[in-house]
Amino acid sequence: MRLALANATHKWGGVKSWSLDVAAGLLARGHEILVLARQGEFLHRAKALGCQTVALNFGPDYNPRAILQAAAELRAFRAQVVIGNVGKDLRTVGLAARLLGIPVVHRVGLAGDVRPGLAAWLDAWLLRPHLLAPCEHVLHGVRQNPAMQRLAGTVIRTGKVPGPRPSRGQSPCLRIVSASQLTPDKDHATALHALATLRRDGIAFHYDVLGTGPLAPTLPQLAQDLGLQECVTWHGFVADVPAQLAQADILLLPSRSEGLPNALLEAMAAGLAAVARNVGGIAEIWPKSAPWLLLAPDAPAEAFAAALRRLAGLCPEDFCALRQAFWQALPSRETMLDALEAFLLDHRGVL
Repeated sequence: MRLALANATHKWGGVKSWSLDVAAGLLARGHEILVLARQGEFLHRAKALGCQTVALNFGPDYNPRAILQAAAELRAFRAQVVIGNVGKDLRTVGLAARLLGIPVVHRVGLAGDVRPGLAAWLDAWLLRPHLLAPCEHVLHGVRQNPAMQRLAGTVIRTGKVPGPRPSRGQSPCLRIVSASQLTPDKDHATALHALATLRRDGIAFHYDVLGTGPLAPTLPQLAQDLGLQECVTWHGFVADVPAQLAQADILLLPSRSEGLPNALLEAMAAGLAAVARNVGGIAEIWPKSAPWLLLAPDAPAEAFAAALRRLAGLCPEDFCALRQAFWQALPSRETMLDALEAFLLDHRGVL
């Protein structure tokens, strides 16, 4: 199979990690992958995996020059299926694919990625994409958009390669980590307020924050105002997230909006316990033995502090068992690849 992956986003998000995981897995199974994206880290990593790559200057939606370039690349590659993520992917590479008679898959990471309006109706009419979602919550949310209701849809849960089975409890100085973009919806501010409570309680911890975003200039100031400057490390963009997670005990995920968060999946693969709000599809993969760590969608900082305080007080054996519960609940990458491979092979030319 010859699969083309298109991505026009500037920031690093879960869909880019998903694309690289899929590319690596399918390449190992003998398939060919073409990646069309902006010049940068994502394209560099795709090339390092062994993908064929094209640096595409997307420009505005329906940009004729970009569409013609994409069409020429897809034709030369003899692509059989194209997967895109956001509107610009679809309105450039997706439209080029349809002009060539190549089926299009719209991989939707968040229901909110598809906004109501004329553009959604036009996408549905021009491209007739097959919707591919990482969880039931996202597919259900997308279908609330009238333009998407008649499109076929499939759920294939994102999977990860699990690391070694966890064999230890928490560190003497609790290692807490967040790995997401520094944006308002990720709500790092609530995490910092919760940690300020832990510090007042005399609980030893260190908080590692992985990621970049528009709040990068202001969040460190908030941490300083809360007296946390010695307890927090701001790492910025991290190329090797699993290596950082391997040193941690707990993932803190206070996001107010999610699909099936890549940060949670990677933390589960590393055998971390997690504290999160019950948003998006998180509950679909959450271990049944840890409902007390899955907080209400509007949980305040005090609720996060209470969960972290309880985790800090567990005996090492109970904490280790909790880590193993998260590790065992992880959807595997091989299961994801089996489902995706069958989906793509069964639908070539008929999506």
